[in-house]
Amino acid sequence: MTTERDAIEKVRTTFAMLDEHRARWGDVTQSVPEPGSALDLDDRTWPSLPLSQMGWQGMVCAWDHFDLARFTIDHERGFPTAVYSVLRGALLASSQALWALGPDDSATRVERGLILAQEWYRRRIQWQESLTTTARQGALYVATDVMAPEDVGRSVLQLKELEKDLASVEELRSTREQMEATRCVKIAAEFAAVRTGASALTSSAPREWQRLGGDAHGLGWPLMMQTTTWGERGADGLTAATVTVDLVTLANSYLCAWLVYTAAVGRFNEIRAGATTG
Repeated sequence: MTTERDAIEKVRTTFAMLDEHRARWGDVTQSVPEPGSALDLDDRTWPSLPLSQMGWQGMVCAWDHFDLARFTIDHERGFPTAVYSVLRGALLASSQALWALGPDDSATRVERGLILAQEWYRRRIQWQESLTTTARQGALYVATDVMAPEDVGRSVLQLKELEKDLASVEELRSTREQMEATRCVKIAAEFAAVRTGASALTSSAPREWQRLGGDAHGLGWPLMMQTTTWGERGADGLTAATVTVDLVTLANSYLCAWLVYTAAVGRFNEIRAGATTG
């Protein structure tokens, strides 16, 4: 049976690579594919938000989430729910990167990169529209006085450019597939299982995704998977419980996401360098 000490020591074995990647993710030149590589050719379909950058930002985002989880471990501060929301971000960001970068077929990689770009534009436009509190009247925007007039004007112009880019990406799409997180995690887990030799990922990653979602959405039921100390039964028949983080569960969530992350990094390295392969 794995002890909590053993579980955390297993997590700590990843920290050397976390430190190594801190420098790498801080060097933007490392995100640029080598000329003539498979990823370089993939990027030419939509240079404004190319596949390499969509994959890169997913891995950087995942790394940042892992680093925060590490912070809680280094400081020996357990969070029975919040840290799992962080690890959910790491799992999703890693999965999205691997889902897009993984296929051997260039056309599939390009299409998935466009799906991520499409999602990027959609969410960015939604946010910026709410920020500038605009309302459509035909092809025009009418803004309130929440922002300074000159800022509103600039934002409106930028929104128009973003919408043009979104329309262009949609025209380049070859399928009707949309970004769907659960399916993305499942496909990425299957790919990572092959690359890492961790066959259990095919079932454990989708299961972790569901469980971590319970924490991220504040539903509470995953707390029952933590270390629970029960009090005395009250007159109403209910019993209070004190919940603390279970470090074996924490390690399993962390390492599941980590395996997907390392598979994404390895795949990125593979198609970023050398001659074309797909």
